[in-house]
Amino acid sequence: MDNLTTRGYTILKEISKGNWGRVFLVENRGRRYALKVARTRGVVSSIALPGRLHEAEIMRRSQRACRGKGVVRLYDAWVEGEDTYLLMDFVDGRRISQLVLEDWKAPATRDQFLRVMRAILSELDRLHTLPNPIFHMDATPDNILVDHASGRCYFVDYGVAQCKGVAEWIVRSTHSAIIGKLGFVPPERMMRDQSDLVGPSTDLYSAGVIGCMLMLGRYPFTFVSQPYSARDFILPPMPETGSLAPYAQILDRAVAFNRSDRFPIARAFLEALNYAR
Repeated sequence: MDNLTTRGYTILKEISKGNWGRVFLVENRGRRYALKVARTRGVVSSIALPGRLHEAEIMRRSQRACRGKGVVRLYDAWVEGEDTYLLMDFVDGRRISQLVLEDWKAPATRDQFLRVMRAILSELDRLHTLPNPIFHMDATPDNILVDHASGRCYFVDYGVAQCKGVAEWIVRSTHSAIIGKLGFVPPERMMRDQSDLVGPSTDLYSAGVIGCMLMLGRYPFTFVSQPYSARDFILPPMPETGSLAPYAQILDRAVAFNRSDRFPIARAFLEALNYAR
């Protein structure tokens, strides 16, 4: 971290901390940035790590293709020893998990539900329909920021994202080491013989679980067994009355146990929400 001083950055505070790194609020010449410091030491050995600057390249591609919409701008990336540094825009907002569990502490209102879900699915549709599609693969409520001022959703943490032609690597899982947050990884990626699946299904399943979380005001799944079975993916009852009731059946489809029963693309999921009555 000593290299930050020579580069002209001052650490103001730690914003967040995860399994693979930390994010700091830093300042340079009066401007504030978010600085992610990712460390490879101690990461589970059964996970095939991407190149050290894999995330930076994914962010750059997303930034160019999406023209900055819904994408946190990356300014610089470098490697020092065991640490990889990503300097990006600071989004003054809250993660969806913080909104639901800390701020609202209750199920979302209809307006909150639709605003967040439409923003998530619109961004996934944009990423998935690029000439070289980008699949986030970890689109959890911890990795989506909602900007205070605009209400726009920003995807962060592209550390395990996949994009054709960018140092492709295989997402491998075991029952003890699964890439992604438990409960937001679809059933087919939890099974040892299907853990390498890459495509839109993971992101769309995660979006469906986020929808359930918004509707319930809490995480919807509780995992109690290994290896995982169909009973671990049974949703608690969704509201049958009230303003969110029309969307319950849509979420049931979005998180169906069998991939063939779910929405195949983000736009289909989004349109179902828009036309629900």
